[in-house]
Amino acid sequence: MNRIVCSAILILSLLSMTACTTPVQPVVVEESQTADSPHSNETTVYTGYVTKMTTDRILVASETNISVNGNKDALWIGSLGKSFSVGQRVRAILFGDIDASYPGIGGANRIDTISIPVSNETKLMAEQALAIAIGSKSEMEVPIVMNISYEMNTHQWSISLLDGLADSEPRNVENIYINDGDGSVGTQIPSTPIYNASNLELTAPQGWSLRASDRGDVSIHDQSSATVGEVTTYVYAVDFDFKFYKPNHSEVTNVEDIDIPLGSAKLYTLDADNGTAASGIEGTHDVYYAVIPIQDKAIFVLEFSRDDKEASTKEQFLALLNGLRLNPN
Repeated sequence: MNRIVCSAILILSLLSMTACTTPVQPVVVEESQTADSPHSNETTVYTGYVTKMTTDRILVASETNISVNGNKDALWIGSLGKSFSVGQRVRAILFGDIDASYPGIGGANRIDTISIPVSNETKLMAEQALAIAIGSKSEMEVPIVMNISYEMNTHQWSISLLDGLADSEPRNVENIYINDGDGSVGTQIPSTPIYNASNLELTAPQGWSLRASDRGDVSIHDQSSATVGEVTTYVYAVDFDFKFYKPNHSEVTNVEDIDIPLGSAKLYTLDADNGTAASGIEGTHDVYYAVIPIQDKAIFVLEFSRDDKEASTKEQFLALLNGLRLNPN
């Protein structure tokens, strides 16, 4: 009888030990709560953008959560002694009760920074562009990030913000446009040029002309009607970089700033091959390119060459550039 009792006690003890050492997995809720059902006693993943900071808290505007007032959710979260910056994207592991005010107030046991995906190569990081946009709207009490995009043709960031505590209904979305080259805030640049080569007029030198083809290309002709160059139009960009557009089998040998009636421009001299390697033609000649920006409208690139290295060829090109005029109509 004593043996049976001892065996029963031993079995119960083993069962008790097993129950005490089995780990309890936390419940992870992916951003499904709203202010109607605030987070409480669950481990919640909360992802968004840092749009304001204090010495010990960060305001995180949610990417997806919607609050009872129809805006994207926002939470003040303790920063856990870590250093953050406005514009960063973060993922916080929340715990405990979240105050149902707007914005809410809560705690986290972990906060990680995560990248903002961008499909194009840019000079500014998306986080930097967002920080500039938020800084330009310092009057917003609760900045909510509605959109972050990048226009490759214009090299411009487009960021949409609204103030979660704005009084007006409906709340206005503010669109901020940031030049990727220098980080300046400006107006939206059209994704197609406002001007094209047909807006150019040539008044000098005598006998020279610009001729448009059926395809819309414009070629440059001298007084003997020989084709000596062409005009190409690009979308205006503050940081337009000619090196991405120069032809292959050529090398830039000189760059200079020039002033012409159309404004300030850059003149590039290229050393180009006389023929391809397969052609067997040796030697090189100079090709000149003038890059002429018309602010917020277009960038004209004029090519000119006579397949030689004569100084008079450059002088002819400069004369042509000084005879250009813009006809907006």
